[in-house]
Amino acid sequence: MRVESAVIRCAYIVDKALKSIFPDNYFARCMYASYGSQHILQKLGFRTRIIGGSFGMFLVSADGRRATIDAYGGPGAENSHVWCVVEDRIFDVSSPYLAENGSFPKAIPPIVFWPVDKEMPRSFRYYYGGDHLSPATYDPDVQERLAGFIEHCDKRLSAHKGQPNLRNWLLTDMTSIRRASQKGDPWASAALRLEAGDQGVDFRSMLLHGDLQERIPVVALEPDRNNDACLTRE
Repeated sequence: MRVESAVIRCAYIVDKALKSIFPDNYFARCMYASYGSQHILQKLGFRTRIIGGSFGMFLVSADGRRATIDAYGGPGAENSHVWCVVEDRIFDVSSPYLAENGSFPKAIPPIVFWPVDKEMPRSFRYYYGGDHLSPATYDPDVQERLAGFIEHCDKRLSAHKGQPNLRNWLLTDMTSIRRASQKGDPWASAALRLEAGDQGVDFRSMLLHGDLQERIPVVALEPDRNNDACLTRE
């Protein structure tokens, strides 16, 4: 099995498991998502590390008229987010969940599957905080809940037949963003406009400001000449 096929299957199963076991706050369970992903990918034959740190992502409304940045970060929260590295790529099942908070409906962003040695675009940033500890270092009750979640993922993996269809797409490189934009994906189209502009996003400053999840508006972007919609401050 190719690694891309494996992460698609993994993302589908972990997303279903999170929403089944944590229906009220699955979007805040990145640790469970990462350990579940590691377990599945290793069963599929891919060595996987779990990384802790900070993460921020550019988000846009479904109609393309408003934009913001959401992030996991804050003072004293250097490891406020957890993700995987598989085959020298960042793999983050939880990246789309940032869009599910906030004051306006947002387009679903992609699942990050980005090469660790490739420069990240303006639309997202990961900051390495360190390799995550073994589950054996957690309190017994956390270990028990984590073991139960992994077992649930394992059962779903065994029961699943065929290759699933994701509700979104894998963010693998700039070509994947351009391809999604051509298909009408609002996040991809806005991300390309952000990339082409002369205004960057100071993710590091933002991640060190505020609470665990801090929302800061993005300065308005130039409208797409083929689209009347423009991005404005929230």
